[in-house]
Amino acid sequence: MYIIGTICWLIAARLFGDYRHWEKYHHTILYFIVCDLLYNFLTSHYPLWEYSPSNLLPNHTTINLIIMFIIYPCTVLIYLPYMNKFNRTFSKFLFLTSWVVLYGFFEWLFTAIDLFHYHNGWTLFSSIVFDYIMFMMLYLHFKKPLLAYVISVPIIIILLLIYNVPVSDWR
Repeated sequence: MYIIGTICWLIAARLFGDYRHWEKYHHTILYFIVCDLLYNFLTSHYPLWEYSPSNLLPNHTTINLIIMFIIYPCTVLIYLPYMNKFNRTFSKFLFLTSWVVLYGFFEWLFTAIDLFHYHNGWTLFSSIVFDYIMFMMLYLHFKKPLLAYVISVPIIIILLLIYNVPVSDWR
């Protein structure tokens, strides 16, 4: 299922994404990947969610790396060019909400077919709230990267506190 989903994202990016101008979005793609790498590092002994192994993909890390390096770039290449075209705040909000619904649907589906699991108090609702923040931060990073990095720090700290991530377990 992961492989089929990845192929679908690649096709969608080819059909709807601004892959010809990928350089414009490169810094935001890297921001997206770095944030996920940081999540995986900070919660390595206390995950809030994880991907289940499949026949072809043996563990969470392998699956997550595929998502980071293929699906995240595809997401950015589709999301940012269209988000940038909306002039009205309400239109931007509706477009952002459609992405949250899309990500939420796939997470719900993967949970239903036992390919995605929640831990330590994280829920589908947590993911939906997080996805709103994530998509707003991706757009902010595209527009004002330094501000996005500054705002990311308190968001990370708040999430660590809300979900009681035991920082004492870090090496």
